[in-house]
Amino acid sequence: MTLGRKVNRLLQKEQTTDTHGHPIIPNHLIVAFSQKDRNRYSGAEETLRRQLVEVAHNYARSKGYGFTGPLSIDFATNPGFRGGRCDVSGEFRDAPIGDEAVLITSDGLKISITTPQLLGRNDDCGGAAFNDDCGVCSEGLTGHIENSDQDCAGECDGLLEDDSFGLC
Repeated sequence: MTLGRKVNRLLQKEQTTDTHGHPIIPNHLIVAFSQKDRNRYSGAEETLRRQLVEVAHNYARSKGYGFTGPLSIDFATNPGFRGGRCDVSGEFRDAPIGDEAVLITSDGLKISITTPQLLGRNDDCGGAAFNDDCGVCSEGLTGHIENSDQDCAGECDGLLEDDSFGLC
């Protein structure tokens, strides 16, 4: 099984909901290799990390899942593993709280952020937006109000309207 598939299987298995009922998945992943494999891949860990972050983000986006904070991936060595074996585990971690943040661009440029900024995919489902009861990506920066596609009887894309007496 490929490492990307192992990540997806872990995220699927560990999916839960937050206090608002939104589906979330672990945002901190640990990939454990044998000592031999860890030595072999040590020069490419950053590339592997970026690829696995992309795999996890794509999986979350495709399922409408969110994260509790920034996605991070650490690599570990398990001396009990033989060559070719790896395991993936995950944890839920809070978003860091602090006065300063650093945005790292795809080309490695670090930009210090000292004032509150809105960054990320807040207009995509899985960011601050979510699928409503009609399956429409709503809230966040989408401009779509949750469940606004329901008629007065709660039917998605229904045709009923309140009459002049406020009755459905």
